[in-house]
Amino acid sequence: MASEGLHGKKREKLPQEVIDAKLAQDKIKIKNYTELCQEVYQLKNDQIYNERGLELTKEIIILNSDFNTIWNFRRQVLLELFKNFDETTINNYLEEELRLVEKVILIYPKSYWLWNHRRWVLETSTSPNWSMELMLVSKMLSLDNRNFHGWNYRRHILDQLYKTSEDQSKNLQLLNDEIKYTKTKIEQSFSNGSAWFYRTKLIEKKILWNQKVDFDLEYDLVKNATYTDPEDQSAWIYYRWLINRDRFWLDSPKFYTLSTPNSFDIILIIQDNHLDYSKPSLKSSNQQIQSLEWLSVESEDEDKKVFKASLNPDHVKNWEGELELTVDINNIVKLGLESQDKFVRSWAFKINEGIVNETQPNNIYHPIPSTSSLITSNSPELLPVIEIAKSGKERISKELEELQELINEEPDSKWALQTQAYLIEKLNNYIALLQLSSKESTELLDTKPIYNHLKKIDQYRKNRYIELLNNESV
Repeated sequence: MASEGLHGKKREKLPQEVIDAKLAQDKIKIKNYTELCQEVYQLKNDQIYNERGLELTKEIIILNSDFNTIWNFRRQVLLELFKNFDETTINNYLEEELRLVEKVILIYPKSYWLWNHRRWVLETSTSPNWSMELMLVSKMLSLDNRNFHGWNYRRHILDQLYKTSEDQSKNLQLLNDEIKYTKTKIEQSFSNGSAWFYRTKLIEKKILWNQKVDFDLEYDLVKNATYTDPEDQSAWIYYRWLINRDRFWLDSPKFYTLSTPNSFDIILIIQDNHLDYSKPSLKSSNQQIQSLEWLSVESEDEDKKVFKASLNPDHVKNWEGELELTVDINNIVKLGLESQDKFVRSWAFKINEGIVNETQPNNIYHPIPSTSSLITSNSPELLPVIEIAKSGKERISKELEELQELINEEPDSKWALQTQAYLIEKLNNYIALLQLSSKESTELLDTKPIYNHLKKIDQYRKNRYIELLNNESV
C-alpha cells in the first residue's frame, strides 16, 4: 500500500529500476566530490596556492556551500595570489568572487559561509560599493523577507556606510530611511521577527545620536500587530523590548564598588549587551588609576556585559576621572567618577560630550537594593528614582488597562497573558520601591491566577509556569 505523503496525498512507490538508477548516479557524485576534496586537501597540505585551487574550491562550494574549510582555503589562495597582482587585477578577482556568491546564494540563501565570504570580499576590496550592496540585499529581502542572514548582512552594510561617510546629516537620513523600511516590511508581515529586531537596533542608534524618538508611534505600530494576530510572538517580543526602552537613558552603564581589606574592585555593568561596547578606559590625573586594567567578566544574564577592575586600596583615595567606552562604532559614552575615601561615585553620564542626565551621588547609576535604608522620604539623592518609579507605575498601569481589553476578546491568548504577568511584575517592582520610600500604599498585584490559567492552555510551557508559581510563592 502506498504511504501517506504531505497534505494527505498518497506517495507513489517508485519502480525499482528508477531507485537503482538514482543510487548509481549518487555513487558517481559522491566519488567525484570525494576526489575534489582530496585534491584540495593535498594542495592545502603542500601549501600550494594557485588557480587550480580556485577551480577546485569553486566546484565544491557549488555542491556544498557550508564547507567552511574550503572557504578558508579559497581565501588563503586569493590572498597569496594577490601578493603578485596590481590593484586592478585584485579588484577584478574580487568582482568575480561577488558574482560567484550571487550565483550560489540563489541555491543556498541561508548558508552562513556564503554571507561571511561576501562580507570578506567587500572588506578586502579597496573600493567596496556598499550602496550597491544595500540595493542587492533589498532585492533579496523582497524575495524572502524573513531571511535573517540577509537582515544581519543589511545591518553590517549600514554600519559600513556610516563609517565611510563624514556627513552626519546623510547618515541620519539613511537611519530614518531604514526605520521606514522596517515599518514597510513589518506591515507586509507582522510575523517578520527579523524586521522587528532590526527596528530595535535602529531606534537605539537614533537615541545614541541624540535624536528624538516618538514612542507613541512605536506603541501604535506594535499594538496594531498584537491586536491583528495575538498568537504571533514577534510583535509581543518587540512590545516587551519597547516597554523597557521608552526610558532608554535608564539603561546607561551602572557600577558597583566592592571593598575588602586587601582589594577594591569596580564592577561596571552594561545593561545592553547587544550594543557593541569596547572595554572601558579611565582617564585620570592619577597615573596609577589611569593604567587600570579592565577584565571582561562572564555574566549569567546574556543581556548584560560586565567589566571588572581591581585597584590597590592604597590608591583609591581622592581622585577624579572619566570612564570612557566606545559604543556602536563611533559614539563615546562617558561616566564621570570620583573617589572619596573608599567609595567611588558617579556624577554625570554623557554621550559625545552632551550631558544626557546630570546625576546626584549614588542615584540612578548606582544599584539600589530593594531593601535599603537609604530609601526614605527625606533622601534628596533618590528623588530622581522616586519620580521614575511614579512615572513607570503610571505607564504600566495604562498598558495593563489596554491589554485587558485584548484579553477580554482573546481570553486564551498565551502571549497576551504572558505579557500581562510580565507587566504586573514590573508594576509590582515600582510599587515596592514607592512603598519603601513611604510614597505608596497600593498592594502588590497577584500573578498566580494568570500562571494557573496558562498552565491549562499552554501545555508545552506547563513546567515553566509551575516554576514561576513556585518562585512567586517563595
